[in-house]
Amino acid sequence: MITGKHRYLEQFLILLTVFGLGFNLVCCGKSEKHPAEDQSQEEEIVVAKVNGEPILLAELNRHLLPIKYQFRRGTPPQAEQNLPKVQREILNKLIDQKLILQQARKLRISISPSELQEELDKLKSIDPSGEVTTARFPPNNDQNWLADFKNNLIVNKTLDKHAEVRITGLEARAYYDADQHEFYQPTQVRVRQIMVETEREARDILKQLQRGENFAKLARTKSLSPDGEKDGDLGYFSPGLMPKEFDKAVFLIEKKGQISDVVQSRYGYHIFKLIDRKEPYQLSFEEVEEQIRRRLKQEKQEQAAAVWLAQLWGKSAIKINPYLLEKP
Repeated sequence: MITGKHRYLEQFLILLTVFGLGFNLVCCGKSEKHPAEDQSQEEEIVVAKVNGEPILLAELNRHLLPIKYQFRRGTPPQAEQNLPKVQREILNKLIDQKLILQQARKLRISISPSELQEELDKLKSIDPSGEVTTARFPPNNDQNWLADFKNNLIVNKTLDKHAEVRITGLEARAYYDADQHEFYQPTQVRVRQIMVETEREARDILKQLQRGENFAKLARTKSLSPDGEKDGDLGYFSPGLMPKEFDKAVFLIEKKGQISDVVQSRYGYHIFKLIDRKEPYQLSFEEVEEQIRRRLKQEKQEQAAAVWLAQLWGKSAIKINPYLLEKP
């Protein structure tokens, strides 16, 4: 998204979801010739030039690699036929980024070491393990990742400068009035669970609970689910967000503290305990006004950024070597 402090933070591929797909490749002048067969070092091969600045084949392939990895890990065989299209779209986004970074230099927009560290710290707060590179598969060189991360922060900052918008209270109210059902809060429950591998073990634990054993303690010591470390607490959720077997069990529990029977799912055998229930209600405009303002601001900023990028493409010299791209 163009708003928010964590856009573009999981490698540059997130850029695909920011601007959407569909900018057409612009090719000015004749295509470059196919590289000689003995030129095997990707770091020296130029796949495109943007106002004279190169985009290397190594950079393109680095961002394409996770998608290729996904194609080979279980996507339908026919999905790999889309790889050439995806490659061209990623190249488009690399060109987008190059254009924006060029404008950032003209405007002297940069990211200081303290700003960079602040954003890295925010990532660590999102992932308590501190592994800010967990989204990468397979891992890239750390310096490449850090350079991408910093460039994306500069892109964000530059886009913010060129897409400043203001949302009035009247606009926010009109949005709410036109679609109030969007802000209807369905029933929510908060439950703990214990998950084990066999029904026999689950039945044994259920007997212990019926004798008065502490649910949270048994969740910590017996549950195979990661939430066992949090006493089995699954937090609040509404119908449809968990496996259907969960919904059938927990939303039938009426009293706080009540324990379900043993429930089987594809994960194993579960026992649930109802901690709290929130009845459905309609959120007021005051409760969601800030959320609506952020959404409307995001939409306007995306539109403004798309127009600005189209203008940059139109007045820039962009050369692409088609021989270096996958063939449809």
